Amino acid sequence: MIKFAEDYNAFRLGVGEAKAVNDVWDGDGWHFYAMLKVRADKIAADKLRDVRRMVGMYTNYNRAAVAATEMIAGKYGITCDILEHQGNVIHFFFPCLGQDEGEIIKEFGRLLNSMVEIYVRKYYADNVTQFHMAAEFGRSVLVRVASPEATDSSNSLVSLGPCANAPAKQMGESKEDCSRPLWWRTGEGAVWNCDDCSGCSDVEAYAIVCAIRKYGSDYFKAIPNEEDDLVESCCESLGIVPKSTEDKLVPIEGFFFRVDMDGFTNKIKTAFSNGREAVKNVVVEFIGYMATANAWQVSTDMKVSAFPWAGDCFNALVLPASDKGWIGGFEMSRKAQPLKIVSEWERQISAQHKGTRWAYTVSGGDIYQFEVETRNRKFKLAVGRPAGLTLAAIHFNNNPPGSVVMHNRDVEKFDSVTKKMFNNFSRGRHPNFKYLDEEDRKSVGQKATVAVASKAIAQDGYAESRPWSI
Repeated sequence: MIKFAEDYNAFRLGVGEAKAVNDVWDGDGWHFYAMLKVRADKIAADKLRDVRRMVGMYTNYNRAAVAATEMIAGKYGITCDILEHQGNVIHFFFPCLGQDEGEIIKEFGRLLNSMVEIYVRKYYADNVTQFHMAAEFGRSVLVRVASPEATDSSNSLVSLGPCANAPAKQMGESKEDCSRPLWWRTGEGAVWNCDDCSGCSDVEAYAIVCAIRKYGSDYFKAIPNEEDDLVESCCESLGIVPKSTEDKLVPIEGFFFRVDMDGFTNKIKTAFSNGREAVKNVVVEFIGYMATANAWQVSTDMKVSAFPWAGDCFNALVLPASDKGWIGGFEMSRKAQPLKIVSEWERQISAQHKGTRWAYTVSGGDIYQFEVETRNRKFKLAVGRPAGLTLAAIHFNNNPPGSVVMHNRDVEKFDSVTKKMFNNFSRGRHPNFKYLDEEDRKSVGQKATVAVASKAIAQDGYAESRPWSI
């Protein structure tokens, strides 16, 4: 049973709450995405010193985002919420801000870029190659669903609608002679405009932090009035220094698992044209997917630590059930465990939602969990090679539905049966990634191989080998 909240402010009060049944909000607003383009070798950090820098960078990136939202909200008396924090990508939302108020969106882009310059690039310039943003106005549905862990940082707030999806795809685009692009448009089908938000002089930086002092709240420390050493003084007064993470980082040996659903944006787009009841039906369907994911977390013999959904993409850290650790050691588990994770998910999802198409990626190794905090909630983030490789893999070659994308370093850990199973069904070849597609599994010539692999895997308690998409 779902309830549509007519008032957004009433809806947002429960953002951090852990509920089994949650309210839904349906309305207009601006969805704004920001992305740090991080060096590939850093986003999939293997060395502890790089991991620490990534944690510090994401933590201070969050602080920059909070500072910008506090200022723009205080200055104009509006609401600006952070809906998602996915490491290098942050998703903001301006509810009820009019379609013709793009100037505020552009001002926010300049403010956010300036705060990123102060908080992030000042300390992490060698890790970041670019900073991009994109925003679009339109109608969307916000859905709040709790994870089985019922922790604030694991709960999800998902936005459904074309305007909540298109900017995420557009923000990666570049434009000649534009070093800090903000792509924006006033609705689906409109032309994408591009503004350059680069530039942050000392005077501008001081003006920004003074505005935070004026319009912000006690969330920030008081800012001194002295104007000597403008930027340094402001940074010090706000505590803008890299946060130490050395005492908090503990590596967890496990697998990072991401699974991306295909085509759901089109469903909500069609529902918008067919009335509130149609929208409600689509929302119920999506909540059903999330409930099925929760059921898998509870029923599997593996321990699953859920992360917030990224739109229609489920993310989780998967561990063994035994408190004694991996039976035979973690390296032993890498021989077949990744395909067990995929197979279990597919079996659980397909039993409840036939016809849904998913793309999968799994990677194993040391994973580091930590939290960042905004005014009204916390977000759980992960860094380390598995988190970085799966983030790249889920977007690799558009990761066609029905495929499993894995890095060669993970495939090489498979035992002979699992590797043969994976490689025989791998249609594509790439220096870093391989993927298997359901079309390969339909090949008559491979049916015997599938049968042999299924029998061998089943002896170890794995689900029957079959197409990942039904």
